[in-house]
Amino acid sequence: MNLFNRVVVVLLLLALSITSIVTAILPEQIIRLIQETFAPLVITSFDRIVLIVTAAVVTIVALVLIYLEIKPAQLRGVRLTQVKGGKAELSTESIAGRIKQVTEVLPDVQRATPSVVSRGASVDVHVGIVATPGIDVSHKASEVVQVVRNLVETDMRIKLGKLKVSIKYELPAPQAKK
Repeated sequence: MNLFNRVVVVLLLLALSITSIVTAILPEQIIRLIQETFAPLVITSFDRIVLIVTAAVVTIVALVLIYLEIKPAQLRGVRLTQVKGGKAELSTESIAGRIKQVTEVLPDVQRATPSVVSRGASVDVHVGIVATPGIDVSHKASEVVQVVRNLVETDMRIKLGKLKVSIKYELPAPQAKK
């Protein structure tokens, strides 16, 4: 039933967008049709502009809604492949929580904000690190990559897709002068 509803909505939005495009391209013919249908209706040039702008806005809204209806929903978990006799899924929030725990215990890491996106049987991971000033950035990035890769691929047995680490320095708060 959900598929049927989506197909009906997409078809109705397509019809609406085609009608709006035709109205925006051929406003004179549409106005003439309206005048013939509704007897002596007087339409000014301002009304024509409003008709064209409204048709353009309706077309854009309909096309955006079609895109949102058709685009695949983002997965909230990753399928585990090492399970026998059934199916199992681990939420991306759980994976992000584990990555946060493991990376925040590393030396010179003050905060970690991981983001995990499921790609079906694999995950893409972005880890934002706030580190103390003066560290060797390339060494710290390599250390975080190694720890996250080990956690995801070895400990959790999940295929790792893309892995990105962003490092930002946390500057100390200025001391108040006395």
